[in-house]
Amino acid sequence: MTFWNRRLGNSLLLILICILFNGLIKYYGTPLYRIQLWTGWTLFSLMILLFLYGIRKKITLLPIGKVSSWLQFHSYAGLFSVLVFVNHISFRLPSGIFETALAILFIATALTGIAGMFFSRIIPRQLTRRGEEVIYERIPLFTFKLRELAKDLIFECTVQTSSTAVADYFQNHLALYFYKPRWSFFYLYGSMKDLHVMQTRHNNFCRYLNEQELSYANQLFELVRKKYDLDFHYTLQSLLKFWLFIHLPLTYALLLTMSVHLMLVYAFLGHLQ
Repeated sequence: MTFWNRRLGNSLLLILICILFNGLIKYYGTPLYRIQLWTGWTLFSLMILLFLYGIRKKITLLPIGKVSSWLQFHSYAGLFSVLVFVNHISFRLPSGIFETALAILFIATALTGIAGMFFSRIIPRQLTRRGEEVIYERIPLFTFKLRELAKDLIFECTVQTSSTAVADYFQNHLALYFYKPRWSFFYLYGSMKDLHVMQTRHNNFCRYLNEQELSYANQLFELVRKKYDLDFHYTLQSLLKFWLFIHLPLTYALLLTMSVHLMLVYAFLGHLQ
């Protein structure tokens, strides 16, 4: 089965489950508190199953299914949990501080999860299209080496041409650029806006250079291109690595808050019956 056929099949199955779930809620869900109990338990069970995916990734020896299969379930179950949630709150904003905080936690967890799905689908393909793989932890070292190469080139240019034009240009426009890896949202959707701006500025500057200075200026811009590619990898790999540092704490907080919410519901359930 191809990737797209599998995705289509899973999507159709999710739609069918959503339809059946809504049908069951409408048929059996009276009175109102019963709907909230059923959807609440369904939502809590889903959150436990979603949480287990993180544990499964750390367990590599036990034969409990492929990680890729768990990831597929995690993605579609997460989307299904959004439908369960909006049914649980009866398609309205919750009232009360605790319920509002719980709803905000769920929405934040869901949004970061959806963002993670987007990152994991889009970013690897963008990185593959952008040249050879760059190890994330070595990007600062590569940036340092490019900065040193640029400094050496500027020094050689100044000595050979007896002119500080290229050196002044570097100091005024590129020194900070080479200082450290740069993070930009433009890289996320493949934009080359920053590079085009630097290319335009470089072309305007080169009009005032003699042939020897122009050669050094073009070599300098090749280093700019390499730095741009490093920044591209730095931005996209940072998103892949660090979105979990937001999603996981939210998940833990959500599970804890849901557990407290569940205990409070059963503590006061007698008042609803």
